[in-house]
Amino acid sequence: MNNDDNPDLERNIRDRIESFGQADKQTQGKPTTDEELQRLRLAAERLDQWLADVTADEQSPRKRATEEESDALRAAAARLDQLLTEIAGKEGVPDLKRRNGPSDNPGK
Repeated sequence: MNNDDNPDLERNIRDRIESFGQADKQTQGKPTTDEELQRLRLAAERLDQWLADVTADEQSPRKRATEEESDALRAAAARLDQLLTEIAGKEGVPDLKRRNGPSDNPGK
């Protein structure tokens, strides 16, 4: 979940946090009941689970893409290694032809 994807959701969350802060200021000095503590603990557990789920959902495509990129790089490295082995193993490998650039062909 990207902050740019849903600014209304972010604003809603900020407003709710602010309202909790204001409610906290109003209840300072008032003893908290066991029932309220239990409700707060359950809400905190739900929020923790929700955040863990969102984080896992965000990381899953990135992890898959990273694994795919790593596999592609390993395969490319293996192909390159094979090509280099084949080149090094050939007897009498001819000199590689050098590309002629502008400085190599002053007459052209």
